[in-house]
Formats: sequence, structure tokens, C-alpha cells
Amino acid sequence: MIESISKRLTNFFVRNGLIKEYDSEIYSYGFEMFVSEIISWLIIIPIAIISGEFLESMAFVFSFIIFRTFGGGYHANTHYGCIISFTFIYLIGLFVGKTISTGISFYLIGACLTAAGILLWIFAPIDHKNKPFDENDFKRLRKKTRLLYLIYLAVVILLLSIFPSVKFVVKLCAFGSMGLFMVSMSVMIQFFVRKKEKVNSI
Repeated sequence: MIESISKRLTNFFVRNGLIKEYDSEIYSYGFEMFVSEIISWLIIIPIAIISGEFLESMAFVFSFIIFRTFGGGYHANTHYGCIISFTFIYLIGLFVGKTISTGISFYLIGACLTAAGILLWIFAPIDHKNKPFDENDFKRLRKKTRLLYLIYLAVVILLLSIFPSVKFVVKLCAFGSMGLFMVSMSVMIQFFVRKKEKVNSI
């Protein structure tokens, strides 16, 4: 379905002269990613609203997406696989976030930020076989990922220092930190996937 929608969108733009036919494959892939993202949001948003954790869920999702943009991460073989895996990851974060107490949240935040920092520092950024990057890209993205992490860490520490007893702020930080930890795990997994792919290609 995703591929069909993407091809129809691409053909529409080609017929109306909005894109060149020789660029159609690039745009078709871009539309596939866009449609996949839309479907993911259509799944996540209702769950977030029904669970009563909308803003907290957005903290999780945006943390995941922002760091994934610069640091990379594991990709399933199909768009549906990506949608299902991301939804599953979100549900884990939602379950943990709803069941732990505020006191335990501080330990969770510390553990997630520490583990994520270590994993991102070691393994990020990581590319994908369909979108490899050169040495300059690697250095640029590594610098951005590390800087983004330090800024994120500083913001969380500042918020918890100013509002340590405000449950909503603590939950936002907890959900966001879990999103960051999940994407750092994804980066580590993709690192070993790429390593295996390179060994098999020799």
C-alpha cells in the first residue's frame, strides 16, 4: 500500500511537470518515507491521547526522531517493519512511564542518559547500506550528535534542578530520556548489522 501510494504521488507530480521523470525514483523513495511517517503518527497519536500521556509521548517520540536523524539507527527491511518496530518501542516506553513512581523516575532518567551517552559516543553516527556516508559526513554527524546529546543532558539537568518536585516535568524528562536510550540502542544494533554486512560483502 505504501509503495502504491508513493508511486501515485510521484506519477502525479511527474505528469504535472513538478518533478523531472529522471528524478522519479528519488522522489518515490522520499514519498515512501513520508507516508510511512504519517502512518506511524496516525498510530501513535491516538494511543497517546487515550493513555492520557500525550505531551509525555511527544517528548519520547521527538527525542527518538531528533537523535535518529543525526545518529542513525536500525532499519527494518520493510516500511511496515519499521512502523511495527517503532510502535512496539513506543509502547514499551509508555508502559514503563505510566507504571513507575516519580522517585524511581529519577533513577530511570539517570540510567537512560548515562547509557545513551556511552552508546552514542561509541557507535554514533551509523549509516545504512542504502544511504552510506563518507568520512566528512561521519565527522559532521558525529559532532552534531555529541553536541546535541550534551545540550539535551544540560536541559534535563536544569529542568530537574529547578522543578524536582513537579511530577509533570519529571515525567517529561523520563519519557524523553527513554526515547533517547531507545534510539541509542538502535544505533548500536545498526552498527553491528553494518559490520556484518561489510564482512559478508568481502
